[in-house]
Formats: sequence, C-alpha cells, structure tokens
Amino acid sequence: MSHAWKIALLVALVLLFGMVVSLAWSAPQQAGETKLPVFSAKDHKLIEEYYLHLVGALAPGSLDRSVFPLGVEQSLVAGSHVPMQLEKDLKPLPAKLESQLTANTGDYARYTLGRHVVLVHKTDLAITDIIKNVAVK
Repeated sequence: MSHAWKIALLVALVLLFGMVVSLAWSAPQQAGETKLPVFSAKDHKLIEEYYLHLVGALAPGSLDRSVFPLGVEQSLVAGSHVPMQLEKDLKPLPAKLESQLTANTGDYARYTLGRHVVLVHKTDLAITDIIKNVAVK
C-alpha cells in the first residue's frame, strides 16, 4: 500500500471517530436528567377545590375575570419564564392552601399569577408547571 493511501485511510478513520464522538455528545442524556417538580394530582384537586369554594363565597360582580393579552397567555407554559412585566403580579398562595399541598424544595415556590397558579424556580422565575384559570384575582 502506498504512502498516500495510508494517510488517506488514517484521515478517514480520524474523521469517522470524530463524527461518532460528536453524535454521542449530542444524544439526549437520560441518566443525568434532573426531574423538575410539578403539581401532583392531589395538588391539582386541592387548588381547584379551594378556589371553587372561594368563588362560591364571593359576590358575582366582585370577580375580575379579565385575562392577559393573547401573546402573554400563550407564553405562560411550563418551560418558559414569567414575563418581566408580570413579575410584580406574582402573589404567594394563601397560607391555608399552601399548608395542605405537598412540600416544595427551597428553590421552588407556588404563586398566583392573574387567574393561574404557577410553580416557579425562585431564582430565575422559570415556570415548571402551571394550572390555568383556577385562581381568583
């Protein structure tokens, strides 16, 4: 085998090895993936029952049923962040309700945001889960 063929074969092997390594690095990693907290089925039920009872106790004209603009509503999904213009509207859940829900780690908190209940990461306000149209403004 000539010297040029040996070099071409060596270059092809190096490129093939590089391609295999880059594919392995870009593949989704299941083992090290951290699971974000979400509302449990029990939490969903407790939150919906709490606000349903609260709505039943209020006068019909006292409820604010307004919604956020369509673009903002569509951006409020798990995996996104609370929009900057709405950060001031985050209100902690009532203590009575919060005490009934499953415990959170110190990095996450539950808030009402308009008529929605969100579970967010405290430092960057990333939404990990959301229950839409249950809360009372």
